Amino acid sequence: MRTFTLLALSLWASPTFAQVYIGGAVGLDTTLVTSFESAGALQPDRGGTTPALAVRAGIALGQRWGAEVEVAHAFTIERSDTSDGSILAAGARAPVRITWTSVGDFGIDAFPPIRFAPTFHIESEQQLTAVNALAWVSYAMSSRIDLVLAAGAAFNRTSVEQRVRFEPVLLPGFPAGLPIDLFAPSMRVVNYGVGPVVGVETRIGLGDHLRVVPALRMSTAFSGWSVRPTVGVAWMF
Repeated sequence: MRTFTLLALSLWASPTFAQVYIGGAVGLDTTLVTSFESAGALQPDRGGTTPALAVRAGIALGQRWGAEVEVAHAFTIERSDTSDGSILAAGARAPVRITWTSVGDFGIDAFPPIRFAPTFHIESEQQLTAVNALAWVSYAMSSRIDLVLAAGAAFNRTSVEQRVRFEPVLLPGFPAGLPIDLFAPSMRVVNYGVGPVVGVETRIGLGDHLRVVPALRMSTAFSGWSVRPTVGVAWMF
């Protein structure tokens, strides 16, 4: 225990082995989620691409390795899908009229089934926020450029909201194309998850403290993956 304490204090006290940095980045977040396709069925939540922001703080604990915490937030992904189909409904029937014959036979008269064509509209909104805990190792490409590989755990919060509209059209006796909203249900799901995150970035030195950092992160998300290319800056203390 004494050896571990002395080692930790020596790393913290030495500027060579304990260099703190903070940074921020902007970029895009592409969400790739599990989906299916089926005739007559809608699956609007198929991910998409949206702008993203990230802030980070880290510490270099050696010449080539360190750790950092990153908070990433993607803006809302909005999708809208429409599906046309036809449903053969039983329909309303007229009062039954029974006709008797002399031998006891009878017949039943009724209206035929009513046929109409419904339209389904599904609108969805999806938003991802993640807190990533990473360890990294760097490789010097030149005196001013370092290649950094990172890996760790991603703690995700994914919010998905869906709204559905069902519009039957062309009912008998109605004008062509007249929509009728029967119901408008909505659903909101908030999912919390944890999974792996990996990344690669390049730290380009501009002076003693400023770094330009193009980066790529890939982490787990709700029912899929999040791929996030960014460009940012970091300030080394």
